[in-house]
Amino acid sequence: MQYCHTTITAKNKFRFQPVRLLSAMEDVPLDDMLAFAEKKFEAQNSGKTKLLKAVAEKALSLGLLDQYEEICSSIGEEMNASAVAAVREAHLKTLKGFDNRLEHAKENYGESEIADILCERAEVVVRTGNKGDSIDAISRAWGANVGLSKKLDLLFLALRLGFFLEDRPFIREKLDETKKLLETGADWERRNRLKVYEGLYFCMVRNFSAACDLFLEALSTFSAGEVIPFVKFVEMVILLSMATSERGTLVTKVLRSPEVVASLRDLSGLDVYLRSYYDCHYEGFMNSLCKFWVVRWVVH
Repeated sequence: MQYCHTTITAKNKFRFQPVRLLSAMEDVPLDDMLAFAEKKFEAQNSGKTKLLKAVAEKALSLGLLDQYEEICSSIGEEMNASAVAAVREAHLKTLKGFDNRLEHAKENYGESEIADILCERAEVVVRTGNKGDSIDAISRAWGANVGLSKKLDLLFLALRLGFFLEDRPFIREKLDETKKLLETGADWERRNRLKVYEGLYFCMVRNFSAACDLFLEALSTFSAGEVIPFVKFVEMVILLSMATSERGTLVTKVLRSPEVVASLRDLSGLDVYLRSYYDCHYEGFMNSLCKFWVVRWVVH
């Protein structure tokens, strides 16, 4: 998941805490793959072999064998062949279980039940992080006469895979497919989720103005916790707005936003950074810059 967010490192190593006043925003946990991708980035950025070994073990436990092999190769660590074999065997056993369920559904149920099983199977295959196998599984589910909602969910699943792999052309392709499908009709929740997904893509390609516009539109009805935790989303809204928005937008859509106000207490340093700039207290603004710095814009 490297998911798209800003990582801020303070000299006193403060940590962000979840926003308790906005518990409704936290119902959906961050995708395991995207959470892993962030840990991988942090370990690679540290340059510490011990951390990379721990991340390699995490990849193995999640069944991300391609990632496990990549990390082991990068640090000259020999792979655990027996553990890899066990993971592969378990995955094949899981797929065999889906095959049995499909056969049973074909004999006893209808198209809807078959489609549900194939969609569930696609989610399991995508969690391996293998692009080829994942695309095949998603395509198979797509061809099972699934409805509009399930097709959109499959596209969001593909988008999360794209973020995990940092595959920009693939993400752009799936975003376009999703937008086209949404034109045929969909609920507001999926439309709003797409704004967050597309905003994350715009961050990847450094179109920060477009990302900011989409994030501001999605702020009050945020529903994409699977790709970015809400508190980090608010953090991005603040930083992007400071960089791209006019002062009028800052006060009406950021400073006066209930979501931002409730989150500022958990975003150490950003409160002074935002308010001192708007209030023209530039000494406080410059001092706040000394307390933190942006490490990287990453792709959950």
